[in-house]
This record gives sequence, structure tokens and C-alpha cells, in this order.
Amino acid sequence: MTIDGKVPDDNPFPGSYVYSLGHRNPQGIAWSPDGRLFVAEHGQSANDEINLIVAGQNYGWPVVSGDEERRGMEGPLLHSGNNTGRPRASHLLETNSSSPLSSAKASMSSTPPRTA
Repeated sequence: MTIDGKVPDDNPFPGSYVYSLGHRNPQGIAWSPDGRLFVAEHGQSANDEINLIVAGQNYGWPVVSGDEERRGMEGPLLHSGNNTGRPRASHLLETNSSSPLSSAKASMSSTPPRTA
């Protein structure tokens, strides 16, 4: 959205505010120093994800999550797998030093885990 509330001329979906599709439950966004956009998303019951957002791409929800693949859909950079302990998305960054995000030092946070 432009500063005056209009759809940007270079938006990937002309006439629409939509920038990318298929997000489950975004919890935090951050830009790396080189301008890349990352988002932390909660899965339905597992597969929390860190995604690198690219204009016009589909990130799969509700069709795929985690390691699942489908033509035309982007997979996550990192995900928590079937871990239902609901780790904070920032924990995925801290424990994956080989991640493409490690040099970005993005500060993402999500809501604390809920207990039943």
C-alpha cells in the first residue's frame, strides 16, 4: 500500500493489495539488512515456518505446510516439523546457525506458547 492508501503500480496482483498468498498465521515480519522480507508463521498444530517472502508467490496454506511440496508453491526456509511444543519462531533462527537468516540477524518474535 502506498502512503496515500493506494495499490502500488508495481504490485504483483494489479489492482489488489495482495502481495503474496498462502500464509497460515503470520506472527512477525522482519527485513534483513539487504532488504529481504522474512515472516514467521504458526502452523495449524505443528510446522511453524520462517518464509522468505517474494512478491506474487504462493506459500501453500491450506494445501501444504512444512516439507510438503506442490508445484507453484514456495516451501519455507525453516520449519519446526511435527514438534507440537510450539517453539517461538525466533528460536528457529537461534538454533539454526547454518540458516540463510543467520547473517540477517532478523529479530522476529511470535506469541508465547499457549497451554490447554
